[in-house]
Amino acid sequence: MKIMEVVVHGYAGSPGEYNERIRGAFDSPARRNPDPSRMLPRLVTGKREDGQPAAFLTTEYPVAGATLSGLISAMTDALDKADSDRGYKLRDDMAIYGQNETTLHALLLRTIRESDGANGPHVRRVLDLTAIKGANRSRARLELHGLSPKEIVFGVDRNDLELNDADLPTRVADPAVWVPALADALQAAYDDDLHVLHKRARRAAKVATVKIQIIVGASAPEDFHNVVFDPNRADHRRPPLGYSLVEKAASDLRAVLRDARKHGWISEEERAWLAGEGSDPDQRPNEDIVSVRDRRDRALFAVVFPNNAARAQAVRRVLGEPSRTATSKEHVWHRLRMVSSVIGEGYGFRWNPRVLDGLLSSTFIKEGRHLADEPAWNKVIRPASGSEVVPEILERFLTTRGIHWLAERKIIEADRGSIGAQNEGGETTDGETLADKKIRRSTISARKAMLAQPRRTLGLMTELARASVTNQTPRQVDVDGNAIDGTKADKYWFDIEFPKTQSRRSPKLTARASSTDQTEPQPPPLNPLEIFAKSRGRFYDAVTEDLPLTMGRVLKTTRSLIVDAQSANQKPLHGAADEEVKALQEALYAVQADLKSLKSAVSDMQFGITNIEDSMSEKFLTEASGSEESDFDEFDTSISPIEDGGLA
Repeated sequence: MKIMEVVVHGYAGSPGEYNERIRGAFDSPARRNPDPSRMLPRLVTGKREDGQPAAFLTTEYPVAGATLSGLISAMTDALDKADSDRGYKLRDDMAIYGQNETTLHALLLRTIRESDGANGPHVRRVLDLTAIKGANRSRARLELHGLSPKEIVFGVDRNDLELNDADLPTRVADPAVWVPALADALQAAYDDDLHVLHKRARRAAKVATVKIQIIVGASAPEDFHNVVFDPNRADHRRPPLGYSLVEKAASDLRAVLRDARKHGWISEEERAWLAGEGSDPDQRPNEDIVSVRDRRDRALFAVVFPNNAARAQAVRRVLGEPSRTATSKEHVWHRLRMVSSVIGEGYGFRWNPRVLDGLLSSTFIKEGRHLADEPAWNKVIRPASGSEVVPEILERFLTTRGIHWLAERKIIEADRGSIGAQNEGGETTDGETLADKKIRRSTISARKAMLAQPRRTLGLMTELARASVTNQTPRQVDVDGNAIDGTKADKYWFDIEFPKTQSRRSPKLTARASSTDQTEPQPPPLNPLEIFAKSRGRFYDAVTEDLPLTMGRVLKTTRSLIVDAQSANQKPLHGAADEEVKALQEALYAVQADLKSLKSAVSDMQFGITNIEDSMSEKFLTEASGSEESDFDEFDTSISPIEDGGLA
């Protein structure tokens, strides 16, 4: 690229809504029913009067003024959120120390569709100097000068410019007019403490003039709109700040797509579609949403794991990977996160891209394997009549699409590992909540459980596809894969019906002769610390897994009772004997009392030894089985019922 460095007024240059760091704040055209007011207009390379490409950006079509205003507001909100990662206010820092890092910009010719009343709609053109690198610094400079990104596009208040020309509009958008006028006004105000702009001029003194860089050319002029963002992508792939994993991974994939476009392996229309920037170039009549997304998903996997030596080498080069034989698990996982991030833009919920971690072998790239010829979804989950499901094909489908289908419905989520390990590893920089970190079941476990029930899994995938086409909630399926009306497939149901499988590796036997005594060794007795560690592990599993699963089963049974009662046109407990209702209440009070005692004990155990009172649940079970007399009056009935927040 050709770059020119110049000294300009400090308010020259504005943040850009196409910044890689905030792409997730906008809707992708690949998403079902995207919000047009949150879709970024597709950028193209500008053209000279003779039709040849020129070194400036513009949008494919003029943008409505109201839409552009909303997009700039969304950009501002997203940059506010991203800038909070610094731990300090960049604007205040620059007011004291000035700008130490040069920002990089490109010319953006904005075409805005507006109406001026009697004359009807027209297109207004505004030349903007959008930031490629340094969006937050550009915005901070504007703020110090009392300006906002919207004013650059929709005009600066004429009163701030000290222009008395009655022919000028109330807001001046032509930079040839307002830029020098504002400079003169601020210069006059700097030493005049009675001037209305005095404080603004003083506040912006350290950035009154700054050095900036402007991209004025590229080696491939026709591809300027792609090449121009390469420096921005490099920053976000090796970020100086805490950029989210989703945006970092997606940025890498867009770099791979741009390289594929440069080599002619895909067209510009395909690149924009796969990158989530443009519409489907191969729209097919009467194609349902599942099939549309499936084509894009398979195409993205084919780009990231290609079946072509030249393309595979290009991917490694763009991503900075070592030679194929030197690649490892980390490279496989990173590519999976890349494709998962961009695929997620086409779904209703953008999941954590770690959801695919571990689903491909750590030697997948090293062995030269690919994902370029995956069959369409309906060829897998709707096999021909009489044909058996091939486990390997089903496993590949779950890896490339099925896991994402479940993640969209929040039925499965990315495994976070232990909370302590995550904090030590800096996971908080990815914006994850404590709730995210409590998820312990891996998608490897979920896939294994589904492969153990292939017929049920096919039924579940079919139901997820139906729910996507009809935009409804997916239903649960029975062991034969038949959907159950009046039910909802959610995480609790999935964990119960597709439980974790416990497996141990068989020891490797050796045929070599050995002089080791073959007598079975006797394990030594555990010392107190080892006993304590095992006990603590059992306690953690009991509270975090056994207890929630038990409650899930109880609530599932309750929901089933309610559904069955509605089908029979009955009240769930209508006509129940007093003893039956009383037993239910006693059991719930007993469990509630034990949970309250357990919550208190968990808090106390962090600081010392505590005592657990006799279990009310055990007492209930013992007395219910051995006597008709109830000691219900002995329970602490002052505890609020569960539904009234007694455990809060």
